[in-house]
Amino acid sequence: METLEIKKENAIAAYQEADSIGKKMLSKLFGAKNLFASSLERVNSYEDACEVVDIDPIESFPFVTPVNRIQEAANARFMVDVIQEAIVGDWVADYDNPNQRKWYPRFIYDSASSSFRFHFAGCAYTFADAGSGARLSFETEEQAIYVGTKFIDLFNKFLIK
Repeated sequence: METLEIKKENAIAAYQEADSIGKKMLSKLFGAKNLFASSLERVNSYEDACEVVDIDPIESFPFVTPVNRIQEAANARFMVDVIQEAIVGDWVADYDNPNQRKWYPRFIYDSASSSFRFHFAGCAYTFADAGSGARLSFETEEQAIYVGTKFIDLFNKFLIK
């Protein structure tokens, strides 16, 4: 069997010019994470995140047909978890490593809009802060800011509801 080699920039260019069928084919061949310069470029929606982590965007919900606010909030939290996984890739927060930074978005309540808004990206080295959601930590400040601002509506769905 012969091996075909392709430069990453050529695969990225092909992906950017492909239609949806071509993008799916290229994602299966090369892996979605290899077709973007950064994870922040490839995850612009919950559906993008599902494609990266290879799950169905609807059937994967904890509650496929939510019947109350608690179930809607659980689905929103699930969506943020999927987005976080797609953004950080293989990185895993190591809470035994006091030298590893763990970034997380922080929010402040805005009474004028009756919702939370992004406040800042915080960093912790050695502890799991349950108040911020240890599972929602990020490898970089840039990732925490991106998710905390881009997906603020999802955060509000599970923080307020």
